[in-house]
Amino acid sequence: MPSLTRRPSHTHLRIVPVLGLLAALLLPTGTWAQEVELHWSFHPGQELVYEVTQVSDTETPNGVVTQTNTQIQRQHVLDVDADGTARIQVTTERMSMVMDSPMGRQEFDSDDPDAGNPELAVLGGMVGMTFEMVLTSDGRVLEVSGLDQMVDLMVEDMAQENPAAAGQVREMLEGIFGEEAMESTMQQGVQPLPREPVSPGEGWDFSHVQPLGFGSVRTEARYTLREVDGELAHIDVEGSIGDFQAEEGNPMGGMVNISGGSLSGELRFDLERGLLVESEVVTTIQMDAMGQGITTRTTQGMELVEVIQGEVGH
Repeated sequence: MPSLTRRPSHTHLRIVPVLGLLAALLLPTGTWAQEVELHWSFHPGQELVYEVTQVSDTETPNGVVTQTNTQIQRQHVLDVDADGTARIQVTTERMSMVMDSPMGRQEFDSDDPDAGNPELAVLGGMVGMTFEMVLTSDGRVLEVSGLDQMVDLMVEDMAQENPAAAGQVREMLEGIFGEEAMESTMQQGVQPLPREPVSPGEGWDFSHVQPLGFGSVRTEARYTLREVDGELAHIDVEGSIGDFQAEEGNPMGGMVNISGGSLSGELRFDLERGLLVESEVVTTIQMDAMGQGITTRTTQGMELVEVIQGEVGH
């Protein structure tokens, strides 16, 4: 006797996808479907304390030079306008540097300046110095001001003892802490955000020019919202560094040629508080200096270590 095979009814076939749809709707919402708004949220009087680190490994024909810089940086929100743009006072509260090279170790820590190398003592002049930046709610640095006074104070003692050396140091510091250079440097730390809501998998582009004191390079980056975990947005960044553009008339510009590089990293952004919690971006640059090939790999990180809330609701 032939066995009977029961075929599913058309009604059953219709019910199966409906049940699957209902099951999907009842499951916890996955990060894949979650659209979020990423924007900085500042309040007058708010204070944010970040630990900023930069570790660079430079491979040269004479060996590897490793330099680690650490800053404790306090950002005090002075005022915020109607569209969320904030004026922020930035103060360096601690500065330390350790450099290892084939010539040995040099180090400085503003918490114990007498124990470090005297030639690095100029770094201590940064501690307590302040400047202001204007930052939009989507993370664009519009302006940096107040840096001239900081450079003056950093070379004040040296100018009295050795004016010629002070002039050289001033020129170097102005290349690093000039307003244009610092706007770009602060932009790297703040990180730009999209102007429209995004879902995981979606991204946005950002480019900026980094002045180097004797020329500049352009960075092109792609940011992608990888996932949302509770109130934390995980953002990936990948990008490239363009060719070096020498500053006309600067002799250093003819001695250095940057052939390009790459960058990659991750950011963690607190959606509820509207604050960057942590970031780590690795940059690799290939260059030629006076006929010698040099590769520098730099890891720059920021970590939020303290928040003092201001006037919430403004």
